[in-house]
Amino acid sequence: MPRIDVTQADVLQAILGHYRSTLLLDDARAFLVADPMQVSIPRGGDWWLTIAAGDGVFDQAMMTGGVIEQCTEDSVFTVSGHVRLHLDDTDNDSQLLLHATQGLMPLKHTILKTIASVDLQVGGNEFARELITPRHATAPMVVAPAGEEDGGLRMGLISVTFGLMFDWDLS
Repeated sequence: MPRIDVTQADVLQAILGHYRSTLLLDDARAFLVADPMQVSIPRGGDWWLTIAAGDGVFDQAMMTGGVIEQCTEDSVFTVSGHVRLHLDDTDNDSQLLLHATQGLMPLKHTILKTIASVDLQVGGNEFARELITPRHATAPMVVAPAGEEDGGLRMGLISVTFGLMFDWDLS
């Protein structure tokens, strides 16, 4: 299968589409964000995912000839799992962390197994120079949703950052 040059918009749409189709999520439960820390709680569902573009580094040696028609970016993207926070009766976070369907650790597992080592496609063609690899994960957090910083509403959050190298189509 040929590998093609793409834009970062193509990359983000492929990642989002993969999570939605693999996990059967609608647009309220998997969506793109600029900042995973600034997310409102959507209607419905106990958990949801956000995908954010991250930093990238351009390899000067991988640019073609004297006319720049493509360049290689070693980029990262972050997938964050958000859960509606249910406080434990025991004043600890066991349920937040370990609940089978709403816990942050099972959600982290789902984030990882859904996309690690996957070769995504755009229009039936592969575009990544290497398989997607996890690079970093955050510790579990309890955060306020966007616009609720002064209120008592809280949600659980965990993020995994993945590496993805691809060639930009600059034609």
